[in-house]
Amino acid sequence: MLICHTGATVMQLQDIREITGYLLIVSVHADVIPLTSLIIIRGRTLFSHAGRNYSVFVSNNFLWGHLTTVGLRELQLPALHGQQCF
Repeated sequence: MLICHTGATVMQLQDIREITGYLLIVSVHADVIPLTSLIIIRGRTLFSHAGRNYSVFVSNNFLWGHLTTVGLRELQLPALHGQQCF
């Protein structure tokens, strides 16, 4: 699943329960991404970057050039549990 700046409301994401591949969040300028129902990211396919593979990749979610920085401040994943590797 790719979440990027498309103009679509991020509130549409709150009902997603499962991702079979990877979650890629890039260039999102919303304050919050509510993936509140997401319980599993299976990682059957992975996102590759700089020689490493990821099931979740979050990058470049800010916008410079304003009086204050605009961008992602909170990634809500309260239902997601399991093994985490950083």
